[in-house]
Amino acid sequence: MVAYEPSPRSFRLLTLNLRLNCIEGVLPINAALGECTGEIQFTENDINTGNSRIAPGNGEITVNLETLDRTIPADWDSIDLIVMDVEGSEVAAMRGAQVSLARTKNLYVEFSPEQLREQGSSATEFVETVERHFKSAYVFGDPILFLGPGEFAEYLRRLQHRRSLLLNLLFTQDLAADPRRMRLAGDP
Repeated sequence: MVAYEPSPRSFRLLTLNLRLNCIEGVLPINAALGECTGEIQFTENDINTGNSRIAPGNGEITVNLETLDRTIPADWDSIDLIVMDVEGSEVAAMRGAQVSLARTKNLYVEFSPEQLREQGSSATEFVETVERHFKSAYVFGDPILFLGPGEFAEYLRRLQHRRSLLLNLLFTQDLAADPRRMRLAGDP
């Protein structure tokens, strides 16, 4: 398993947590994810660390920038799951993950058109990217929706202009709904 964390403070907590709980087999990488390597400005939210984000031009600190394609081991034939929570930088991270996404079975990610725009991309590019790599999607809400081939892209396109929208999505290679996934998501 590989875990990415750009915040120096949160990265220290991540590595400490791994050591204190004797968790092995996790490669922690102190970097943000994007479409290229280098450095990028980043802002840390002191109140809600989960809302820290890339902030080109006005970030408080400079952090390393990596790509999934460069850091995921090349000898991995397939990737079972990528969990991506990058506060609107999903498209940039996916641009740097084309090889990795091609061998990924499942991608759990947030969809927030407003955050995507704030980070210089679009809901359209988000949808086009996941549509190239995945066959269907689970939309986590009440109720949980399963959208098959062709359905999930149209569903997301209809929502691309909604303000304050935040959806949790699981993109998958599945062609039919898997009830086990739905139960894992909290469906009774």
